[in-house]
Amino acid sequence: MAKCLTQRADIALLSEQRMTNWKISDKVDLPVNQVGKWRRRFLGQVESLNAVAQEKPADLEKELLTNVHGSS
Repeated sequence: MAKCLTQRADIALLSEQRMTNWKISDKVDLPVNQVGKWRRRFLGQVESLNAVAQEKPADLEKELLTNVHGSS
């Protein structure tokens, strides 16, 4: 499990350096399609975080409170 998490973190860090999936694949010892999968997931999370960062703090707080109270 720890090795998997380390590989995923390495993929994210190497992606930020604009390495190709092929080069990352060689460095983390994973198939290129698996590197692509984790890279897309990482980039999707970055996009989500950027979208949240653009929201007004009051709106975000209201949304979080609504989600917390709505889920209980």
